[in-house]
Amino acid sequence: MKIAVDLDGVVFNFIEPFRKFSEEILGKSIPISQIKHFNWADNGICTKAAESKLLHEFACRGGFLYLNLIPDARYYLYKIYNDLKHDIIFITSRHAIALADTYVLTQAHGLDFPIHFSDKENRKWKIAKNLDCSLLIDDRAKYLIEVEDNVNYIQTMLFNLNNQLEVSDDDKNKIDFYVQTWKEAYDLISEL
Repeated sequence: MKIAVDLDGVVFNFIEPFRKFSEEILGKSIPISQIKHFNWADNGICTKAAESKLLHEFACRGGFLYLNLIPDARYYLYKIYNDLKHDIIFITSRHAIALADTYVLTQAHGLDFPIHFSDKENRKWKIAKNLDCSLLIDDRAKYLIEVEDNVNYIQTMLFNLNNQLEVSDDDKNKIDFYVQTWKEAYDLISEL
C-alpha cells in the first residue's frame, strides 16, 4: 500500500513556529488558544492577503528549515515503512520558495521518502491518485474532502495533533479516519 502524508502539521510542527514568526512581524501577541483554524484569517489574526505575505516571508527567511518533528512522527513513519511494508510518499502544499528547504529539512531528520509538491492546479488528490496511493494523511480537512469528492478508492485520515484545530462534525463525517497522534495513526493503518 502507498500512503501519502502531508508534511506541515502531520510530520512537522508548523503552527507554533509560524505563530511566533507572525507575532514578530505583526508586532502583536497571538495566544495559542486563539488558533483554532489553519488559516490566520479564519482565526481573526490578519487578512488573507497579509497571511499570504507572512507565509512568503516565512519561507524566504528559511522558516521551513528549522521545524521540529511532531512527536513520534519519524518513529511511526519508519514502522509503517519497515514493519508494515507500506510505501510512504510526502505531498505538501508548501510555497515554491521553500522547495529546497523542504528537501534539506526532511534529510536532516532522516526522512528519506519521495516528496511531491501540490498547487492550485496539481491538487493533493490528483497527485495521490496518479501515484496510486491508498491513503492520504493530512491535517487540513479541505484536502481530504477533495479526495473524498474526486477519488472513491483513496481513504482519508485527518491528523489533528492533540485536537488543536477545530474540525466541524460535518467535515469529520466526510473523512474515513480521525487521529490525534502518530500511535493512533499507526494502529489504524496496521488494521487496513
